[in-house]
Amino acid sequence: MYPHTSLPIRPAIAASHHAALERFVSSGTWFWGHERHAMLKEARHASLCRLCAESRMALSPFITKGDHDSVTDLPEQVIEVIHRLVTDSGRLTEAWFQSVVDGGLSAEAYIEIVGLVASVIVLDSYARGLGEDLLSIDAPRREDSPPLRKTNPDVVDKGAWVPILAAEETPGATLLPSVPNILRAMGLVPSAIQQFFDIMRAHYGLANLESALSRPQIELVAARMSSYNDCFY
Repeated sequence: MYPHTSLPIRPAIAASHHAALERFVSSGTWFWGHERHAMLKEARHASLCRLCAESRMALSPFITKGDHDSVTDLPEQVIEVIHRLVTDSGRLTEAWFQSVVDGGLSAEAYIEIVGLVASVIVLDSYARGLGEDLLSIDAPRREDSPPLRKTNPDVVDKGAWVPILAAEETPGATLLPSVPNILRAMGLVPSAIQQFFDIMRAHYGLANLESALSRPQIELVAARMSSYNDCFY
């Protein structure tokens, strides 16, 4: 899968990356396989978009006007969401989200896009860290099945931009919620939760991990990278 690196690739990581690629050519809950494959291409192109580059330099990302440089025929609102998530997610606002919904993109479709873009970032960051080419997969020649287009009723309004997964909120032993918000956030589309966490857990699980680094060393590297990426969760 990553032929040029001399570093060992844990089997769980390789398996999760392969599964993630396969999901980009399979129908999801709200999008067809060919649309999801186009989102993979669009997410990778977003960093080359001139409008996004100008927006990142602006005091507000919404000052700049124009069209995104696109490499797909995805709808305008879908391209807008993908590009903003990839290039300037830290400055997105609820007003921006509402404008996307008012433009015709459902909250459920938005959640599915978020899950896919997050998966692309995991895949591509890993490949770049190894000095490898980005993993690719051919577009589906024919669709396996249509998207279900089914809304999950098991959600609650907790003041977020979208309803989140209903879950037990009694604090656990750490005095934190037993089901963290990061897992509940994509509750409108349960398949998005499963698909993203399948790849995330392969990277994040630290139990019984054979590594040249100690657990404190791993946590230190993770904390520095989180700070570098403005990830303060």
